[in-house]
Amino acid sequence: MCFLIKLACFLLIAARVGYATINQLPEDKEEGSFESKLLILRNNQELPPDFWATATDPEKIDETLRILNALPESQKIRRGRMFGFLGYNYSKSSRYYEAIISLKHALCLLTEAESELKTFYLINKNESSYFLIKDLNKERGVVYSKLGLFSFSLGNYHEACRHLWNALDLLPHDRPSDAANLWSHLGVSYHKLGDHQNAINSMEQALILLPDDSSYAKGKVWGNLGIFHAELGNYPQAIDCLNESLGLFSGPESVHKKEQTRANLKKLYTHLGINYPIQQAQNGILDSLAELRIQQKSP
Repeated sequence: MCFLIKLACFLLIAARVGYATINQLPEDKEEGSFESKLLILRNNQELPPDFWATATDPEKIDETLRILNALPESQKIRRGRMFGFLGYNYSKSSRYYEAIISLKHALCLLTEAESELKTFYLINKNESSYFLIKDLNKERGVVYSKLGLFSFSLGNYHEACRHLWNALDLLPHDRPSDAANLWSHLGVSYHKLGDHQNAINSMEQALILLPDDSSYAKGKVWGNLGIFHAELGNYPQAIDCLNESLGLFSGPESVHKKEQTRANLKKLYTHLGINYPIQQAQNGILDSLAELRIQQKSP
């Protein structure tokens, strides 16, 4: 009798959150990929096998909306993932307001589903529920990261900071480059809000996480750090950071960033009354920087 009651509870919650359909989903080729989670929906909707790979963004939006309209309200996980995919495709068309609305719907549905599964797990200690909860937790982290990046694109820096912190809290630590990208956007957001110290701290976290072969990304982060230090009056640190940035930019894709960094260095040297470029007065610059460091350390 007790077993039957537990089974009935399981079937009730499974029906509400779409548990029965989740086990059919293929393993993600990319963590947090909403598109990979739609393969089962694609099969159910009798679409051509290569539809999601070849369709235009407007076609994907139309098809996603059609599938959403056909899904029952009780299928919270599937609807949440569909809204996530819808937001992703809106963003690819630079329709960020619609993307954010869709992602907030996704977040609501996935959070509700996760809460119901947690209640079920506490009662039944079901292993499948436990792993599904972990998946949903990670997917919520992905949604928060997209919300943060899209809010950043719209200039809503307070919102961006809030969403990015939630993403960093929820996402696993197995993709350091992605985490570094979030820290970098968090740093620029803090800078836009006038919080220079948190901006610097965030950029330093990004540097720690970026792998050695990410020279372009590291160059951008060092460049931002240079600007942030300069605005705080930390001129020796600013020059060190900008020089680090300059040394990391190579190749045709870095030409613009390299020139931009040189311009920032020249502006800083001019402000300090030092000749530029450094090849023309190397010893004088080193002496001047040493003097600046001594002055900054003095009470």
